[in-house]
Amino acid sequence: MSWRKDQRRAERGYHHGNLREALLQAALDLIAQKGAAGVLPETIRLSIGIEHSADIIEDIDQALRAAR
Repeated sequence: MSWRKDQRRAERGYHHGNLREALLQAALDLIAQKGAAGVLPETIRLSIGIEHSADIIEDIDQALRAAR
């Protein structure tokens, strides 16, 4: 597997590859961007495309209820 192919896969997000490696790389990228305090497990999952849309909707609903 060449670096170029791996780079394209990383740009698309996780897709039936090495989940552990994808999660670790996503975490490192997010830490570099936001700092360690700004990284949550949900953010990592979302960044590689394994967060379910129902979970995202529930998180938004929960935030809106808390804001009332």
